[in-house]
Amino acid sequence: AALGTLRQKSPTSLKLIHEAMVRGATMSFDDVLRMEFRLAMAVFKMQVKGPREGDVYEGTRVVLVDKKGAAQWRPASLEEVDDASVLTMFAPPQGGRRELELICMR
Repeated sequence: AALGTLRQKSPTSLKLIHEAMVRGATMSFDDVLRMEFRLAMAVFKMQVKGPREGDVYEGTRVVLVDKKGAAQWRPASLEEVDDASVLTMFAPPQGGRRELELICMR
């Protein structure tokens, strides 16, 4: 059942989540939060390709609009996902963007 559920999900997201789990296993809580922030920014940045394109829009369309049917992921399989593009989502912010700053109250 779990494998069937995973097969319905975005291949890019699956690779991204796997890499995040591997990295996060050895990171501090603060570093995990920074990584998650980077990933959120990267995933939504991917969506500016054009109107209603990308996995976030496709997943939303299938769940909220169609409410049935299968998503048309791009790329469509794990084998088609470019590993290098997944790894770039973990890179520090570019272009003058700031890293997530945590304010700890101790």
